Amino acid sequence: MDKAALVRRLYSADSGMNMLTKPEKVLFANTNLMCCLTPRADDGTMRETFLASQLAVAHKLSMPSQGDLVADGRWFFEAGGKNKGFSQIKGIENSYIVADKIDIGRYLFSFSACFIRIKGTGF
Repeated sequence: MDKAALVRRLYSADSGMNMLTKPEKVLFANTNLMCCLTPRADDGTMRETFLASQLAVAHKLSMPSQGDLVADGRWFFEAGGKNKGFSQIKGIENSYIVADKIDIGRYLFSFSACFIRIKGTGF
């Protein structure tokens, strides 16, 4: 299902990707599939799926021990709503909250990530 681009398997950041180990999390490849195949999608899973689909274009993703996703083993992301706090990623260097239902929202995240990468000031 990976090759068909239906799902995205996330392995632990500690163990690396080993085909013999069980993935820590399995997400749909994108939110469109999720909406088509799931009668009522959970908001948190929808956020993580969207974030993973945007970051996976240019980064290797894995599951950190804290937070939702880690990109290239360096940048830690926590997806949440407008009231999301920093408690889950407190004390982690290069950690970011990606919140929706605020002015920029998750729909502009991919644009801003692209802009940061083009300018060379971020990842």
